[in-house]
Amino acid sequence: MRFGKDGLVCSRVTDAEGLAACARLVNGVYTSRLQLPVRSSDLDMLGPQHSVFLVRSAQGEPLGTGLWQSPGFKPEAAPLPLELEHNYDLASLLSALGVARGAVAEVRRLAVPANHSDVLRLLLSTAIEASEQAGISHWVGLVEATGSVPSDVALVHRVLEAHGLEMPGLPLKPLEHLELWHERGRSAYTAEQLKRLPVPRKVRSFAAALAARAVSVPSMHPHYDDRVTVPMTAQVSTFRNQWLPQGGL
Repeated sequence: MRFGKDGLVCSRVTDAEGLAACARLVNGVYTSRLQLPVRSSDLDMLGPQHSVFLVRSAQGEPLGTGLWQSPGFKPEAAPLPLELEHNYDLASLLSALGVARGAVAEVRRLAVPANHSDVLRLLLSTAIEASEQAGISHWVGLVEATGSVPSDVALVHRVLEAHGLEMPGLPLKPLEHLELWHERGRSAYTAEQLKRLPVPRKVRSFAAALAARAVSVPSMHPHYDDRVTVPMTAQVSTFRNQWLPQGGL
């Protein structure tokens, strides 16, 4: 359990009541801010390698949540598949980063209402501490944006490229079955024109909060047909001091 300003408390969720509160919060935030309603949720149950954190107000109101999955949280158990592995070859990224699978945590269901910076700080600082204790050095995630047209996938890719939000070489390799829409050729848009197009909100926020970068081409979501996903990676040491400065909160 970790305490923040104005009576905020962040704790690890261990029971069905807490998971239900997290699921309601995720649905509310995704629907109101991102127009991405969650029709099903991996917050319905806790796996042995999941760490779900929930921030509550002094009055007990759920204000922020997120799920982190990694073998590092339970190294004696066989690694569970990540959501990212439906479309991408995780081994290619591990090789490029030079880390073991247990050093990577996948971030999912990150939900904090707008204008709650203290909630986000407490949530991320708690997850950072838990990650460091488990030997986790990198976070990865499929960061979502609205889009049901396949051509949106290619457009998001080009916008991220224009804004400098892609890791050089895009080290995470797509799986062979993935239908891609990224053929190279002459574009109707110049790089300057693409820079004037906004980066999808959640992708922009994830990049800004964690100094994260896209590590592969975007793809349609493995479970939803109304959104595009961008695989992103962040190194904990590059953003920890922003959220967990020396001396605490």
